[in-house]
Amino acid sequence: MDYFVCKWLYDQSFDIHCKKYQGVDGLYQIFKSICDDITPGKKIMVSLVNYYSKLTEKPAPIVPSPYEYYLFNKEAFQHNIEPLNLHQVFTYYLSGIQSIHPSQYNEKVCQLIALMYGVPIQTHIMELDNMYPFYEMGVKSIISTSINNNDHL
Repeated sequence: MDYFVCKWLYDQSFDIHCKKYQGVDGLYQIFKSICDDITPGKKIMVSLVNYYSKLTEKPAPIVPSPYEYYLFNKEAFQHNIEPLNLHQVFTYYLSGIQSIHPSQYNEKVCQLIALMYGVPIQTHIMELDNMYPFYEMGVKSIISTSINNNDHL
């Protein structure tokens, strides 16, 4: 499971390096990438939640070898892309949304991580296949909360 996450984050890091997406489009892309294959994406996310919930202590970080990074994404490897963690990926895209103040980044990252892992469980319990509409609603809610909060500042 950890290698799947490392590969996915390496791909996200490469997208950031290439500036493929900015701001809220990047956030939507993150969740679209999870939902590309509806059934496998949902199963992987539910499995990740199950895996993480059973851990009794923080696992040792996995440090893929250069060859593993090459296998993950040859083009990213050739560009010497530094892998980002999930917090860094979300923060990068949040920084491209003018309505979100940097002081809100940690709070918003926490909300996005909760959304990321909560939606698969919600759709699993509800026996729904398509997670993306729930991700889309969640991102809109998180972003609109920032806009509304900034109006009062």
